[in-house]
Amino acid sequence: MSDPSVQQREVIGPGGDPMVTALATGRSHPPPGEVRAADLFGAVSLAADLARGVPLEHVLRSCYMGMPLAEELGLPASQRVELYYAELLMDVGCTAWTSQLAAFLVGDEILARQRFVFFVDPANPVAVLGWLRQHLALGASTPRRARHAFEFLVHGRAFVRAGFRNTCEVAQRFAQRMGRP
Repeated sequence: MSDPSVQQREVIGPGGDPMVTALATGRSHPPPGEVRAADLFGAVSLAADLARGVPLEHVLRSCYMGMPLAEELGLPASQRVELYYAELLMDVGCTAWTSQLAAFLVGDEILARQRFVFFVDPANPVAVLGWLRQHLALGASTPRRARHAFEFLVHGRAFVRAGFRNTCEVAQRFAQRMGRP
């Protein structure tokens, strides 16, 4: 067991930070009636996976892979704790721009966003046009599809950039409200 004064300095919030508590005391379960921050952040990460249309536990796998890398890099325990929570929150704000994306696409914005983020090189106009053809206002009249395509081509880059920025801002605000830096 580590020095109790060190544990007191590192424990955050009621019941303490589960990862720091586990590192300091060897215990990983919260007292009865309390919820660990890790459990809450993990649940939020699962909701983000669903909202993004990625395989369930995508964020958890990222976290699982990141922790051994942090240890290999020799990061101190306090930085590994912050990395742990940052990884769990990496997509928490992913729905911040969903309504705007849905208005642009008039279709399945989850599938469209997934394909855009993972399979389209935004610097390649041919790839972007192919993506637009597959996802933009499907079933709408040709003039309506053309109008949406034009709007996306004119405003799409700024729109996507703002969407990713909003995602990060929501994650940052969530972390701050939960007592994380």
